[in-house]
Amino acid sequence: MHKDIDKYDIFHGEPSDWKDLQIKVGQVLNDIGFDTEVEKDIDTVRGKVNVDVYAENSRENPKTIIIAECKNWNNSIPKSVVHSLRTVINDYGANFGFIISKVGFQKGAYEAIDKSNVQLLNWVEFPEYFKLKWIETIVKSIDRIGKPLWYFTSPMQDFYDSELEKLSESKKNDFFVLVRKYSEFAFYSNKDYYLNHFTGEIEYLDQAIEKIKKTLPIKVNCYSDYFYFIRSYCQEGLNAIDELFGKQIRKY
Repeated sequence: MHKDIDKYDIFHGEPSDWKDLQIKVGQVLNDIGFDTEVEKDIDTVRGKVNVDVYAENSRENPKTIIIAECKNWNNSIPKSVVHSLRTVINDYGANFGFIISKVGFQKGAYEAIDKSNVQLLNWVEFPEYFKLKWIETIVKSIDRIGKPLWYFTSPMQDFYDSELEKLSESKKNDFFVLVRKYSEFAFYSNKDYYLNHFTGEIEYLDQAIEKIKKTLPIKVNCYSDYFYFIRSYCQEGLNAIDELFGKQIRKY
């Protein structure tokens, strides 16, 4: 069982408006492996329908489709909204549906999801529903992105030496400047940094963030602040190294 993953939420605070709610719902689903589109037109047996968030994971077999409706309303959601989404899901053949509400749902809405594949969640509940999956997936994805950079910056690695020898002395110096700049955060992208090596479970995430965040140029209020920064910083480092060598050199 994973430990030390309760200090932060995926996102900090509530979405600013309806559009932001759609984007964040789509981002959660995208981060756990779905290809997502916001405000997508889909063709159902009854005609074309526009849905707030469409998410499809075709890497699974069979593929999984989620349709989410985002209601940033100041009043509770009635059962008619549930009935409408149930119809769309059935007519399109989606696997699951979510209605995400700003304030909650009327009693009839909960009755309308009985024996259905629709979930009713407010904004706090939606990311919490996917939190464990999100953390497991984001740790692995950051590891994949950062691994090539970690190999460049680790003093134990020499796979790039033959390419390094082709550079001018000036560019060699530039390379080692990049190594010093990106080595720390390349190390933090490594999934093993957050795992119990005996169980393979995530066990040191919160304490790692508490230690590392003092060195970050951003304020960390949530898990996405931390992981999105590590991801973008590692990608920036790889792009800089690619530019220096004039091509991609990768080891995974």
